[in-house]
Amino acid sequence: MGNSNGEHQMGSMDISMHRQTYAGFMKATTYSSIAIAILLALMAFFLVHHGGH
Repeated sequence: MGNSNGEHQMGSMDISMHRQTYAGFMKATTYSSIAIAILLALMAFFLVHHGGH
């Protein structure tokens, strides 16, 4: 298991796709966290202030 000459060279693998995937994952995680926080704030406001009649 390795490259054709049987030696592993540290840092020789192209990880640009890995970096792009990680950046996309982090962006999605950030936006999701912000959306959930906004949703929870809106739920707290409307359910507490308007839910009790």
